[in-house]
Amino acid sequence: MAGKRGGGGRRPPPPPLPAPAPLGASVRLFEPTGIRFVTEISAEDYAEIIAADKNAEFGTLIIPTEVLGNTQITAENYKNLDAELIVTETWLADTETTKSYAGAL
Repeated sequence: MAGKRGGGGRRPPPPPLPAPAPLGASVRLFEPTGIRFVTEISAEDYAEIIAADKNAEFGTLIIPTEVLGNTQITAENYKNLDAELIVTETWLADTETTKSYAGAL
């Protein structure tokens, strides 16, 4: 049949897990002072990530584009990048529908 490929035993890669959405930056006036980056994730996406990896960490990875260059950030390499990694210890907000967290420089 024209246009049909053989099986070959290859499976497509699994779809990527949902990514939290950055809400933006603000100035934090109280300790620790600095620029604060807030990120939000839906409760549904959070549940999906935890179901896939019960030890998943959430946080803020801050890296200048000049340092990042063409590097693709992945679950395997993010800890090795020359970046500020702030792992969330407590949620900034935790509602029925969303969770949010912040990282400050």
